[in-house]
Amino acid sequence: MNSETKRPLEDSNSDDDDDYSGDEHIEVVKRVRRTEKVALPKAYIDEINIKRLDFDKERICCVTLSRSNIYCCLSCGKYLQGRGRSTVMFKHSIEQKHHVFLNVTNLKVYLLPEGSEVETSADPLLRDILYAVYPTFTAASVKEFPKVCRDLDDRAYLNGFIGLNDLNSNGYMNVVILALSHIPPLRDHFLLSNKYSGTDSPVDTDLTASVALVVKKLWNCRLLRRNVSPQQLMNVVSSVSKTKFSSDAHEDPRLFLLWLLSKLSTNGDDRILQKTLMKQLQGQIEIKSTEIETITNEADQTVKFKRLESESTIKKTKFWLLSLDLPEMKVFKDGNDVNSVPQVRIEELLSKYTEQMEHHTKDSVKTYKVVKYPNFLILYYNRFNNGFTSLKDRNQTIVEFSNEMDFQGNRYRLLSNITHDCITKGKLSDTEDLLVSKWKINVLNTKDNDWYEIDDIEIRKVEEEFIFLKECYIQIWQRL
Repeated sequence: MNSETKRPLEDSNSDDDDDYSGDEHIEVVKRVRRTEKVALPKAYIDEINIKRLDFDKERICCVTLSRSNIYCCLSCGKYLQGRGRSTVMFKHSIEQKHHVFLNVTNLKVYLLPEGSEVETSADPLLRDILYAVYPTFTAASVKEFPKVCRDLDDRAYLNGFIGLNDLNSNGYMNVVILALSHIPPLRDHFLLSNKYSGTDSPVDTDLTASVALVVKKLWNCRLLRRNVSPQQLMNVVSSVSKTKFSSDAHEDPRLFLLWLLSKLSTNGDDRILQKTLMKQLQGQIEIKSTEIETITNEADQTVKFKRLESESTIKKTKFWLLSLDLPEMKVFKDGNDVNSVPQVRIEELLSKYTEQMEHHTKDSVKTYKVVKYPNFLILYYNRFNNGFTSLKDRNQTIVEFSNEMDFQGNRYRLLSNITHDCITKGKLSDTEDLLVSKWKINVLNTKDNDWYEIDDIEIRKVEEEFIFLKECYIQIWQRL
């Protein structure tokens, strides 16, 4: 006889088989040993309150704070550890008269205190709930994305163009996840790969699985509500990065993006993901360095510099993004309107990587040339020479660009544009405000060429003519 037959109320990973020892007035219903699944009773269907369910939050028992063997009560939405008779979930069932519970890991539904497993395939309500936990997709359906969908309250939304909650200071993380989720080959891999199918996906500990689940929820066609919380992903990121990236401090999206791409591309458990990232996002640059000899006179004064062409070296290196240096801002006194801020064309900044511009160091001259153009080109605009220590001194130069550009014979189309803004969060002193960074993202709907701005959970359509007026920080371009 197998273990499930012996212990019908016990999960394979449960270690609690003691009898429930609650108050004397609580009558424990006798349990029937059964291995077959049962239909969900109509009386229990009416108990389910789908509006109270939240499958984005951290999977931790609200009583014991344990992370193992967690169930969601489908009546009140609480996460509880169970399901033996001495567990908090069993006690909750008896005291609150809640009877339907979902194991958030293996997606099995149980009735308590009976202990029966429910057949979920025949019940449309349970199917919707399971889909909310782990959305599934087909190649045919993905080809139709994005499309207009409706949430639980019958409110229309465009899947993929969904806001991520800024729970504290995680805006820098949200915009990066949103940008990556709109790279079609990367998105399709996360949506369709069998590695991230739900029950076999360790989303509580594995970074790649956690990212995949958030991407699935962003493209979900049957959302419970029109926004997604990245809390679970944030916890995994904080753990994997050893708290380097968390929601407790304002961080640089560029550093998070580079860290995330490095982690995803070295995930030995998903070779296809590795190949996808390297093929689609990784380029190669050639760096030519020529040494300079300083010639002095008898008074040890520098009179000229001589290039040692014979000492030139050429090195090729791979890159995830190209860093663009903005021209230094000049002090101006004619106001803070857009006409007062210096502007520069994107083509002028990109000339850094076409061997047309020399970069002088103390003892050498360097030129840069892209020799392998990625299918998805990531550009980074360096606005913070001194980090985030002084936001008011950032480089606010406006970069002029069109939706399409030519980069050395390669035609690219802009897909997403992460922008930076400053907001006042208080006062440092009577004369100085406390400024913090605010991150937003513009995303292109490639079906109809409409642009949307995602700001926390707010989604709004924007005119493409106004996109370049923002402080662009990171952009992703698709090669046509």
